[in-house]
Formats: sequence, structure tokens, C-alpha cells
Amino acid sequence: MIVVLAPFVTRVKFEYVMESEQCPFEGWEGQYIGMTSVTEDSGMKAHCTEISDLLHKNIDSVWEKAMPFMLYCSMVEECAKLDVKNSMNESEWTSDQFKLVLAKHHEQVGAMQKLPTSVREGLMVLKVQPFRECCLPFPLRILSDVNERLPVIAYRRNEDLLINIKDATHRLARNHVKIDS
Repeated sequence: MIVVLAPFVTRVKFEYVMESEQCPFEGWEGQYIGMTSVTEDSGMKAHCTEISDLLHKNIDSVWEKAMPFMLYCSMVEECAKLDVKNSMNESEWTSDQFKLVLAKHHEQVGAMQKLPTSVREGLMVLKVQPFRECCLPFPLRILSDVNERLPVIAYRRNEDLLINIKDATHRLARNHVKIDS
């Protein structure tokens, strides 16, 4: 059984269709025998119950394996709330703010890229690749927005600094005082 992890999952829900004559599996191409005829046999019913219990235990185990990935969900939520462009338009960021945002989101991208493609737990395989592909665009968007605006801001600040340096150089050159001892 393969379980695909999604970034906005808050609860995993599995339903077992025991009384339906329709195949509960989407895309099933083989012949499906309804569970009603099988569950009338008490021995088979006991085996079905045992299998169901094992599946539930494996599902719980997979959920425990998936819990550490909730950290990435909170990263995505945090990134979704941050609007870099509007924040920079409201007030100019300091160098420390740039440093903090760039370091934080580079770290998030690195952590997300290190996620395994899948994790095997008992009977099940937890597919992490789609989860990673859904999460990565959020910190990458922030880095892209910062990288788009940073050169323009850096250029303007360098121009301002150059003007201040030239002004200070002219003042020092004009106020040349000789000291005689």
C-alpha cells in the first residue's frame, strides 16, 4: 500500500467498504467480488478482521512516521503569510533583515531538498516526493522575491555611500590646516 503525503494534511482518513457491491478502488481493472459473500464465512470474516486490524496498526505507524513532516507544513504556512514585496514597499529592510530572511529560507530549502523520496513503514510506503514538490515553491518564492529586489536596493545604498564618501573627502581636502610646532 502506498500513502502519499500532502503538505496540508491534518488527518489521514481511510474507509473500508465492506457491504458494497461496487469496487471501492479507483481505477480497478480486474474483477471485484463483493465483500458481502466473503464475510458470511466466519473463518474468512476472522481473517478479514485480523487483516483490518493489521492495516489499522500500519496506518497508525505511518501516521507516526509522518508527524515529523508537520514541521515542514508550518514552514509552508509561515512562508505563505510573508509577502516580501509589500513588506519592502512599506518600509526599507535593514541589512540584518535581509540576512535573517535569506539565511532562514535558504536553510528551509536545504532541509526540504534533503527529504527522502519515500519512507517504508511495515506494509506501507510513505511517498514524500510529492510533499517536497508542494513545499519547496514557498521558500523559493521568498528567496526569488528578495533576490529580485536586493540588487536594486544594494545599488542605491552603494550610491548613497559613495556620495557620502565623496562629500567627506571634499570636506577633508578643503579644511586643510597646517600645524606648526
